[in-house]
Amino acid sequence: MGLNEEIFLMINKPGNPLLDLTMIFVAKYLIYFVGGYVFYLLLKRDKKALIVIVSGLIGILINQGISLAYYHPRPFAQGLGSQIISHSADSSFPSDHATAGLSLAFPFLFYKKSRTKGIILTLLAFLIGFARIYCGVHYPLDIIGSAIVSLIATLIAYASREKIISFEKLVTRKIMKH
Repeated sequence: MGLNEEIFLMINKPGNPLLDLTMIFVAKYLIYFVGGYVFYLLLKRDKKALIVIVSGLIGILINQGISLAYYHPRPFAQGLGSQIISHSADSSFPSDHATAGLSLAFPFLFYKKSRTKGIILTLLAFLIGFARIYCGVHYPLDIIGSAIVSLIATLIAYASREKIISFEKLVTRKIMKH
């Protein structure tokens, strides 16, 4: 057994009813809080929200490409650990939940005024990843892979920020004319 599997088994220890319910909630639903916060910023017309959304979309697109090219079975598909949330036996690498959360959180770290929010959102996104390991549907390397994908997605979105904002202004002007 490799280090990835050993660390998985150290984290995947359900059995405490309160902790299990908490981890199930975090693994399945905390991502909606992160996405809801970004949507709130979008409604406030915060320009960072566009960069964040583009980062999230790029991250998920990269994940889809990886999943098409590389299959890695989930722990439960290999008979490893305890699974306490249902999930299809598709590829576990990288985690879509962790990638979405981290791709939405990382861009905030690039702006001095939103760095504290970025740290909080990043911690929440890693908590989501940890909970998905605890619940038996991901390995630790799936979450590390998600962090790498998310960093790449964020760097691409951040490097394109001026074009993204210009595009948004163009679209807004067109909508306002009609």
